[in-house]
Amino acid sequence: NNNNETKDLEDKYGCILRSKGICWIAGRDDHEIGWHQAGRIIHFNAAKEWYCRTSPDEWDGVDTEEVRALVEAKFYETDNETQKNRVRCEYGDRRQELVFIGTRLQQTALEQALENCLMNDDEMQTHDMDLPMGYYPDPIIPFPVPCMGSQSLFVTARHGQKLHLQIFPEYSFTLDNLALNMGIDDEEDVKAVKVWLDNSYHADRGVLLATLRPQVYEQHSISLPLLPREEQHNHEHGDEAVITDRIIRVEVIPEKHQTKDLMLLCEVHIAGRFEPLPYSALEHEHDDEDDDEEEVDEDGEDCNGCDAN
Repeated sequence: NNNNETKDLEDKYGCILRSKGICWIAGRDDHEIGWHQAGRIIHFNAAKEWYCRTSPDEWDGVDTEEVRALVEAKFYETDNETQKNRVRCEYGDRRQELVFIGTRLQQTALEQALENCLMNDDEMQTHDMDLPMGYYPDPIIPFPVPCMGSQSLFVTARHGQKLHLQIFPEYSFTLDNLALNMGIDDEEDVKAVKVWLDNSYHADRGVLLATLRPQVYEQHSISLPLLPREEQHNHEHGDEAVITDRIIRVEVIPEKHQTKDLMLLCEVHIAGRFEPLPYSALEHEHDDEDDDEEEVDEDGEDCNGCDAN
């Protein structure tokens, strides 16, 4: 019963009306994650990069010595042994900063619940900041992978985690390989894993890229170039072409007997590469203009410097 569950939560934590702030989520180590909650609705989004990811000269909003001192203080923590000396934190300014607003809030219970969400010491020892996106399963909407310039891409996708690729104008993404990865104990629970290329985040109506099957067909090599995709959006001053994300979706087809979380059953490793197009749209436009000029010259019409006789 939802009413009983709500009452139990209020008795334990108090009545939380709103909460907001930033958090650090494992596997999404490059950016602050914005936390915005009102009532039963909570929204996470990628905010700015952590300060430790950029040069101090590029720190956004740090325009006074006082603000700079506050930011630099986030790079240090109290020494656990002396409880006095400040030591530089190996994780930079990555941290959790949350504010809860409500009535009868139970601070100790809230802090303990949040502490239980943190990685333990052993997990932190093995955590790598360069892990591919999607390494840890979580239900948060994947943040777009922005791609400008030549680079290789390796990411992990799961059931319920759509991969968004931002392909900028004058670039292309070539999808090279799809590989199924799962534990031996889970192979009997999965009938097939379908990988789709969707046209819209809100509608699953895409193209089937591959159907992977445990022990039968676990890897699919493909050389599929994807170009930027434009959609017409209605704005106050007329239609505007907007570059939209390419979306890769993983769908797990379970066996009838299985009851496990589909997101945790398996993962698909996706490999590809971003490259600039051999020519830009602007260059192509200039080429067309040159061709038109050559045709005009051959006809002898409107040629600058031509003999009129």
